[in-house]
Amino acid sequence: MREEDIPDIGYAFLGEYETGEQILVDTSDSEFRRRYTELVNKNRDDLMANLKRLNVDLIRSVRR
Repeated sequence: MREEDIPDIGYAFLGEYETGEQILVDTSDSEFRRRYTELVNKNRDDLMANLKRLNVDLIRSVRR
């Protein structure tokens, strides 16, 4: 997924699609990128655990 890693491109705005909120982040900060990836992975793992608990299958689409 493209949301899992943030490239080192300097300052960039990250936006929340549903609320429209934006924040300015420094993507050249390796600690920020590490924490972001950690958070994304935790959220994905939590989602997968909840789907499994509810016996819901996940179908991932392939983008070309």
